[in-house]
Amino acid sequence: MMYMEIGDMNVKIKIWLEYKGEQIIGPGLYRLLKNIEKTNSLSQAATECKYSYKYAWSKIKKAEARTNKDFVNATKGGYGGGGSMHLTEFAKEVIALYEKELEKNKIKE
Repeated sequence: MMYMEIGDMNVKIKIWLEYKGEQIIGPGLYRLLKNIEKTNSLSQAATECKYSYKYAWSKIKKAEARTNKDFVNATKGGYGGGGSMHLTEFAKEVIALYEKELEKNKIKE
């Protein structure tokens, strides 16, 4: 029989925000939005998070559907692509609230 040492255990806490009982932001979407803010690109942000472009876009769309608010504004690029993406003020407010909860609970993201 294998025994664990108490010193080998770690406490983990995950914070997420809900709206009307449904999760709208947790660690994954938070990192994605912060990377969009940094790069102005969903493609680059998805790569940073090790997400496919399709999965990253679906995370954003799910949060938007649950809140009935836009999280991003996208502009299309020209002939070769190269569009950009920016966070809406609403998304920035959600991020600020999430960061406040992280700080309050002394959680490092």
